[in-house]
Amino acid sequence: MSETSLVLFIDLEPGTRIDLRVAANASIAWADLVEEVSFHFDPLNAPKIELERSQPGS
Repeated sequence: MSETSLVLFIDLEPGTRIDLRVAANASIAWADLVEEVSFHFDPLNAPKIELERSQPGS
C-alpha cells in the first residue's frame, strides 16, 4: 500500500500559547479519526501516527 501523509497543524499567532491539555485532546481526537477512517479503507493495515518536530514559522 502507498504511503500518504496527513498533518494536524495547530496555527498559533506568534507569541501565543495553547493549553497543553487542549492540544493533547485535539491530537488524540484527530488520531482516533485517522485510525477509524483508515480502518474503512484498509482494515488489515493500521496507520502509523507520529509526532514530528516542526520549525518555527513552518
